[in-house]
Amino acid sequence: MRIQYTIPEISALALLSEIEVRNENDRISYDAEDPSRAYRVKWTKQDDCPMFYQALQLISEDIREVRHKEDILSQIFVYIDFSGIFDRKPAGRIAELQRKAQSLFRPEGVEINLNQRFHQYIAFERSASMSRNSKLCFVRAELYEPLKERMMLGMTIGSCQLSKLYAYNGLMFTGGQRLERPNLLNERRIIVIDNPKCIIPNVETITVEDDGTDHAVRGYSRVKKTMDIEITEFDGEGLVSPRLARGLDPLSYKAHRHHSFQIRMPYIKGVVHEVDFASLFQELEVHMIQDIWGNWHSADDVDLILTKSMFKGFGWMTENGLTWAEYLRRCREYGHALYVSGMDALEPQEMTELNYQFLNTAAITDEEFRPADIPAEWYMIGRVQDRQWLTKATEEAYFEFTENLSAQRDYYLSKLDDPELDITDRRRYRAQLIGKNLWFLFEPIYQKELRDKAEHILNKFRNANLLAAGDNRYLSDDLMRLLAVIVQPVSAYAYRVLMSESMAGAVFYAPKPAYPPNEMYTLLRNPHIARNEEVIARPFVPGKLREKYMGHLHYVVMVDSRSLIPERLGGADYDGDMVKTIASPIVNQCVRKNYDTYGDKRTNMDNIPLLMIPSIEPLIRDAN
Repeated sequence: MRIQYTIPEISALALLSEIEVRNENDRISYDAEDPSRAYRVKWTKQDDCPMFYQALQLISEDIREVRHKEDILSQIFVYIDFSGIFDRKPAGRIAELQRKAQSLFRPEGVEINLNQRFHQYIAFERSASMSRNSKLCFVRAELYEPLKERMMLGMTIGSCQLSKLYAYNGLMFTGGQRLERPNLLNERRIIVIDNPKCIIPNVETITVEDDGTDHAVRGYSRVKKTMDIEITEFDGEGLVSPRLARGLDPLSYKAHRHHSFQIRMPYIKGVVHEVDFASLFQELEVHMIQDIWGNWHSADDVDLILTKSMFKGFGWMTENGLTWAEYLRRCREYGHALYVSGMDALEPQEMTELNYQFLNTAAITDEEFRPADIPAEWYMIGRVQDRQWLTKATEEAYFEFTENLSAQRDYYLSKLDDPELDITDRRRYRAQLIGKNLWFLFEPIYQKELRDKAEHILNKFRNANLLAAGDNRYLSDDLMRLLAVIVQPVSAYAYRVLMSESMAGAVFYAPKPAYPPNEMYTLLRNPHIARNEEVIARPFVPGKLREKYMGHLHYVVMVDSRSLIPERLGGADYDGDMVKTIASPIVNQCVRKNYDTYGDKRTNMDNIPLLMIPSIEPLIRDAN
């Protein structure tokens, strides 16, 4: 059941334009109840998240009684929108607004009247999406320290990279489904293992180098160089057992069909994929597995295997002298739980979308885009079956919603098999009517929906969002090799068996595709932001164990991290990054031309140079 709370949002532009800040000792007060200002407050609906649950525990003795009250937090949190202030150059009026805005971050905060009473609010935290939208959460002053303690599990965090600390704290605002399971948060059921690292030598790269100064604004120049690349394998992903995966799947009471989950816990984030590792290990006569601290666990007891890269608080936990068992005990003590913030799609895709950035990258001729002799009318496309061009799939989709009665009928009848639709959903009723009498298709309510679908495709076409055979999937490292790493300390035989089915080179494994097979595919970063965020790869032929234990992961595309495919996809990792798997022969043909200029070599280390954007040395500051 989806839980939402009403949270007020105020524009900082409006707030600052109506207050006076003459000096740093001035008290900042804003009366949002003033009739002339009430319209400036937006009452937004925000999904339940770990931070909201922590606040509920502080303001109520019986959380079950208040959990579903939408307005229970409307006086606790305030979102302030700083759009138009810190995202502008400090000149003229903007410079004055930026100066005044800084006063909102003083320790005493700002007084705001939201319900016939003034309360003091202090700048707090924000999620990644809030940061992208220039929003920051302010919290009631009396709850600031208690919430901070609960968020940090009572740990003391000293000097650190503040940008990362803020980002990890912001995970507490990620909306998701809370999973209440007795005894889940204990060291026998959740274990952490290390991430192997490897060095890929002599990689041809294109990068930038600064001018050697330590100025805030520096000059950079583009250079081409050969360098060694360090790879963190399985970065941001882990494994979940089938019994726990059924608990994470909100539709498991109907049919268990979700198998990949984005999870959140205090300072823990990433994606876990359902693999019956206990049965696999039993098949290979492996009964015990070892965690990162050298402790041994029965494989049958473990439900969640996290990698160290998923556990962002690993260093802070160690600095505070805590064991993993104590860390989880504190999670239980403060009422934390496992949250699911995202999961795989239910149905395999036949089509995915390309965008204009990708079209700018691929080498496309006029004839490949759309041959001149093809009829201009889209309704004629159904008669051209023996030729391929780039816009054809989009035109065919438009044709199906406007002219193809069979496709229109199938579109409505597909609602009958949609497990996310309640039995009383109107869309299901309409589908049942179509099943009884096709002539209902010509009723206005059906025709309007079809026209809207067709118009949506047309609008996408105008923005160069073309359809192509393929799908969107979670990017993953080779999970078979992850299992091999886990058993390596235990059984040389099991390690050899699993490694014999692992991947190597520019190949990928995408179980249960809904599109026709091809010799070559394009893997494309989603969203595609810059040029050359794509690679050419061949499909991997899976072995029996891979098919048996991973063949159900229909929303995952596995690659070999040592092939540098993730680095070529804009530095992607495996904590929820999405990749488009393009199966369209005409698209792959256009992408392949870029590779052909580098000869007949097909490995990702020998063709297009790797783009590497170096990071500036992070600033280390005291978190207190």
